[in-house]
Amino acid sequence: MLLVVTSLQPPPLPMPSLSYYYPIAAVLTTISSPCHFYTFPPLLPGHSPVTRTIFIVPPYQLLHVWHDTSISFKEVIQQFEAWLTQHHLWTKGMGGRLDQAAFVTCGNWDLKTKVPQQCKVSKMKLPPYFMEWINLKDVYLNFYKRRATGMMTMMKELQIPLLGSHHLGIDDTKNIARVLQRMLADGALLQITARRNADSPENVEFLFRTA
Repeated sequence: MLLVVTSLQPPPLPMPSLSYYYPIAAVLTTISSPCHFYTFPPLLPGHSPVTRTIFIVPPYQLLHVWHDTSISFKEVIQQFEAWLTQHHLWTKGMGGRLDQAAFVTCGNWDLKTKVPQQCKVSKMKLPPYFMEWINLKDVYLNFYKRRATGMMTMMKELQIPLLGSHHLGIDDTKNIARVLQRMLADGALLQITARRNADSPENVEFLFRTA
């Protein structure tokens, strides 16, 4: 089963509602085929295109991360769907669900709250492949019988060294994938932990003991 690991990061500075990073990595036995975008918010009253360039202070240690390659969230989704199709993970005409794949997140916030908020801001319908996901913290709790407050806790307890910078979206994505690989090696089984109600998508059913 091919897994898709995602980690969205909110902006560290006050900004209009948006998904700041959009990093994805496809995972089987090795981390491969990263899919990473920077996205800017739609222009709202009182904001100008200059807001596409942001200077971020430590601990993010990034400068000019919203550069000329940043694109709108709608364009991100279009390119993301092309990436899914290229990797045979999704077919638009087959109901819109992922094909033998699932999103794996560190917490429910990414797909429960942030993506729907961003879709609303961008005036677009929530894509059907965002209807269910795997919260790795819930799987961790059920498998190891101990609670993890976040990625760093899991990495420390599993003695996995941090690669890259914490809170840099693509690095967090790769580190979450490394935690996932270790859990699979230890014998953990991955199952969907949260699913939206098809008739009322704002309602989410949590299928595991929540972390």
